[in-house]
Amino acid sequence: MEIDYRCIGKRVRVNRKLQNMTQSELAEKTGMSDVYISYIETAKKRPSLESLLKISSVLGVSIDSLVSDTIHC
Repeated sequence: MEIDYRCIGKRVRVNRKLQNMTQSELAEKTGMSDVYISYIETAKKRPSLESLLKISSVLGVSIDSLVSDTIHC
């Protein structure tokens, strides 16, 4: 099974926008840079498990909802 980082990035972006949050706001709340958040959302970088846990916590979603193959992107 291969991880689809494009889908993860898309799910991060969709959930961030549902929270009316900018990339900069998400970056500040997770302790990451806004450039790194952008790279995650565009699949230019592969986020670590720790990064995904921080993002999911700030967005108020389960990490499973960001990485699960059963959720279509």
